[in-house]
Amino acid sequence: MAGTVINLAGLINKEKLQELVEKVWRLAASPMLVLEARGEVLAKAGQLPVECLWGKKVPGIELDSSPAARCTARNCLLSKGQVLVPIRIQGDVTGYVLSCSDNDRARAAQEIAATLVSDSIVSQAYSEFEINSLSTEILERYEEINLLYDLGQTLGVIFDAHTIYETVLKKMTEVIGAQKAWIMILDKEGESLHLTAARGLPQEGMTGATVKVGEGISGKVVKEEKPRLIEEADQLPLDLLPGKDLSEIEPFVSFPMMCVPLEVKGRALGVINMAGKRSQKKFTAGDLKLLSTIASQAAISIYNTQLVEELKESERVKRGMEIAERIQMSLLPKGPPRFGGVDLAGRCVPARNIGGDYYDFFTISEDVLDIVIADVSGHSVGAALVMAATRSVLRAEVLQNNSPSGVLTRASAAMYDDLAAAEMFITMFYVRYDRKTGKLTYANGGHNLPFTYRAADGRCMTIDADGMFLGVLDNLHFDQGRARLGSGDILVLYTDGVTEAKNDAGEQFGEERLYRLVQQNGNMTAQGLLDEVYRQVYQHIRDTAQGDDFTTVIMKVTGKPGEEGPQESGPLQIRGCGQL
Repeated sequence: MAGTVINLAGLINKEKLQELVEKVWRLAASPMLVLEARGEVLAKAGQLPVECLWGKKVPGIELDSSPAARCTARNCLLSKGQVLVPIRIQGDVTGYVLSCSDNDRARAAQEIAATLVSDSIVSQAYSEFEINSLSTEILERYEEINLLYDLGQTLGVIFDAHTIYETVLKKMTEVIGAQKAWIMILDKEGESLHLTAARGLPQEGMTGATVKVGEGISGKVVKEEKPRLIEEADQLPLDLLPGKDLSEIEPFVSFPMMCVPLEVKGRALGVINMAGKRSQKKFTAGDLKLLSTIASQAAISIYNTQLVEELKESERVKRGMEIAERIQMSLLPKGPPRFGGVDLAGRCVPARNIGGDYYDFFTISEDVLDIVIADVSGHSVGAALVMAATRSVLRAEVLQNNSPSGVLTRASAAMYDDLAAAEMFITMFYVRYDRKTGKLTYANGGHNLPFTYRAADGRCMTIDADGMFLGVLDNLHFDQGRARLGSGDILVLYTDGVTEAKNDAGEQFGEERLYRLVQQNGNMTAQGLLDEVYRQVYQHIRDTAQGDDFTTVIMKVTGKPGEEGPQESGPLQIRGCGQL
């Protein structure tokens, strides 16, 4: 890069920077470094491996390689999830914020945290440049210069919105000498401004005060993204005339008044308003410029605070997903039972957003095996807890020796109130196999249709029985279906995550592809066939993120119905369910 690169180390307070990095890195739970453009470490936090090159005497990052520059440590354990955010000041890359992780699952949190630090550094540097540009104009106005310095240092390490509002209002009313000052923040929908902090306004005027974007002075300033200085009400520009009594729109407005938009990166956040001088003098162009400078600093701090809140919410969701995953995985069998005459295999691969997939095996007697597969709506801890409750209900109903339709009918009745209150539902398929007769008896609660593969003719046929989702209606009844399996036949149960898995073109894996897969590999063992299903599903989606749980259960008849085979003893074995 041609020209002289701005010296980042000379622009910032290293102690304040270190304090900022130590506060932020924990939000992403990933080590973080702030690097000068040529590799000098200005601040760092978190545990770095001994292989880390930063801080040692090695070549730094070449500016021309940005944004593709990366850490060159080949053996570093944290290079996989690396995020590198440039620090740009006046168009120049003056440094980088580097966040490292041993995986890429926390990338969103790392990017938010690294961007937060980068923006804070830029904000401090912006204050320096703004002060320099204003110094010739306000050389005699020491209080204003001191205000900008003080705000630049103070706001850079504050991540509480209320504290930012109060700090800005207090300092700017003292220096500019305003009688009233207030901040209005845009709602998430971008439709209305809400009064969030004020000084000098009557308390009764503050509760619930809102202004729609495009209405009143504040609403139009936000829409236009242009500061305004208005000396008298009768001097309102034509484009700001409200069309009705202004007091009805903004009852706390008075004149003279300054209104400045809060915006950062082209994103409107709200407005800062000031009205009336204690000295009874008019506001000047210098006052408006100073307020605009304060608004720029405040906007960056408010934006960063919003990023922190988003990051905290992301971490809360992430922790919830981890809890849900632990609950979900504890419900699944550790392995299939040994049951004479059949070969069994099952697997659930959770998505990043945990769903409520579940499957289980119940050895009813030495000749009867039950299999259940289910999916709870939703992707949260709630879905996992509902599935845990459903598992308990199922175990109780199985112990009562109910038929498949009876199990679903009684389970639906037991779960209805809880499911309705949580606004959730469950799809479920319950099948019973009698190895003496080869007969399948089954009931369906709105689940994806399982299918059988017939070894004799190579055909795949779905099995179904009428029945609705559990939790949709009270007093549901489930019909019962029957089928028969012979030697070499296969039963396949699955959840919608398998057949609805999409590639980057949006094409689903689909039922037909699953049928062909089983037909072409019907000679495999149950485990071999299960492995082939997952291999082909992942080959189909390639680099596309897994959108839902992938759950599949396969039962292959290995002997003729009626033949004995190795099995586990006992009248009823509820298999493989981990304990919560």
